[in-house]
Amino acid sequence: MTRDHYPTVRLGGHHIPSDCQSRHKVAIIVPYRDNEKTLNVFLFNIHPFLMRQKIEYRIFVIEQTGPDGLNKGSLLNAGYLQALRFGSWHCLIFHDVDLLPMDERILYTCPTYPRHMSTYVQGQANQSKYKLFGGVVAMTDRHFLQVNGYSNTFWGCRGADSDIYWRIRLMGFRVVRYNKKIAVYIKLPYQPKRRSDADFDNNGHELAYPASRQRQQQFRMDGISTIRYKVMDIQQRILYTHVVVDLGPTPNYTTARIL
Repeated sequence: MTRDHYPTVRLGGHHIPSDCQSRHKVAIIVPYRDNEKTLNVFLFNIHPFLMRQKIEYRIFVIEQTGPDGLNKGSLLNAGYLQALRFGSWHCLIFHDVDLLPMDERILYTCPTYPRHMSTYVQGQANQSKYKLFGGVVAMTDRHFLQVNGYSNTFWGCRGADSDIYWRIRLMGFRVVRYNKKIAVYIKLPYQPKRRSDADFDNNGHELAYPASRQRQQQFRMDGISTIRYKVMDIQQRILYTHVVVDLGPTPNYTTARIL
């Protein structure tokens, strides 16, 4: 993919409308690992969608390096902090790399309350994966800091999404959603290449993450305020800003959850 495809997109995946003054400055933060083909399809399609909305935006792809299990929550926390190196962002959109919006009425801006954007994923048999606050979500920077970001304790794909939903509710915020007839996304082919990137117990069964009272009371001590990571590389590529981080060794992911 060359810059000729989208000549108005600046290096690092930064776009500013040339024919109007945007009222929105949006950071698109994408956790990523091991699937360049899916990433290329995502970037090729998301840029024209965003440009038509006349918003200023920058796409940050946050890649976890090393052999350890995926920690989506820590990746998104690190992505937020690294995005601040490129300016202030009123609106944060945390976006799975394998989801693409299908309706122009889906606005990539932040409303008064946190918004769950991917209400319905076309062709996805298990809609419960995105039911609470997963897939594609939008939050203002103020809301994100008030809930202390994502949890850093979930090693696997799903726990952090459920956890932040309860953080939002505990802070007294509503979660708003588009009607599922509008908020339609398609899912690109994407499977974790490593067993440790999914959530399993000792018997190979997928883990569930109920939000217990003990867990709910701990969110102020686990999140953006306690994230630990090392930046290994930052490059402003043609259509995105690529940040590679090392999150350190994974705990035993079959037991590393606090309920």
